[in-house]
Amino acid sequence: MKQREVTTKNGVMFQNLAGVLLAVTMISCSVIKPPQFAGIERVEVDAIGEDSTSLAVSIALYNPNRVGATLERAYYDVLLDGELAGKGTWTGYTEIAARDTIRLTLPLVLRDSYLPVWERAVLGADSVNVTAPVKLELSTGIGQLEQEFELDVILPFKQMVRDWASEQVDRAGIEIERVGLRKLGVQEQELTVRIGFINPFDADLTVDSLDLDLFINDSMTGEIHSHEMLHLVPLSPIHTDLKLRVGSLKLGSSVISGVLNRGWEWRVEGTAHLVFRELKITVPVEDRGEIVRY
Repeated sequence: MKQREVTTKNGVMFQNLAGVLLAVTMISCSVIKPPQFAGIERVEVDAIGEDSTSLAVSIALYNPNRVGATLERAYYDVLLDGELAGKGTWTGYTEIAARDTIRLTLPLVLRDSYLPVWERAVLGADSVNVTAPVKLELSTGIGQLEQEFELDVILPFKQMVRDWASEQVDRAGIEIERVGLRKLGVQEQELTVRIGFINPFDADLTVDSLDLDLFINDSMTGEIHSHEMLHLVPLSPIHTDLKLRVGSLKLGSSVISGVLNRGWEWRVEGTAHLVFRELKITVPVEDRGEIVRY
């Protein structure tokens, strides 16, 4: 009778232990779930250099588990309209809490070793299909996980590159350094407009043409249309002088007198037409100052 009781107790203990192990196994299985790709939130041009173009893609990831996880690495290819244009790697060790959503920014680098693909995307249709099969590695307190998903988005790539390049040029500035009266004549006067450029890129930039309006004392004085191409090397300044001949009647004796006495101001407004990586961009030009006598 005593022996049977011991056997029964051992059986109960074994059943309890098996139940605990089963519960732990079920919990572990329920915890080990990959994060869910919740969509693309933003895509923007990050940088354009001599041999590559970088896009910053912000995505949302949701952790459906009851425990947190650490995102460790991501590997992916970048395809433009189905053609391989580059490869990317992200390493960040970013925490994602239980049942939480985080925003993750992945750099998509388009290499110029795939230049024909890049050119077709930038110079071709207005929109391009960007896809990136992503393999994500992460860890939890229970084990390692891998998750695969695909980024798929239609982008106005040409306009994105144009907007980014225009912003960089505008930020660096096209400066009208001075406007001066070079020659005085009976029938016409010669003005010189000196313009300074700085190429803010790691690649060559070409000034294709300039269309400028010159105002003196807020009065329209003349137009400047220059089609002399200027090639700007990366991160280097360049200066050019543009001449403008204005009739004495149009300029007016009061303006000439003001120039001689250094009492008149000039204002220049217009546009600069540039070529960057075979893509034409247009940026505004506006500046003002006091006329000088050479």
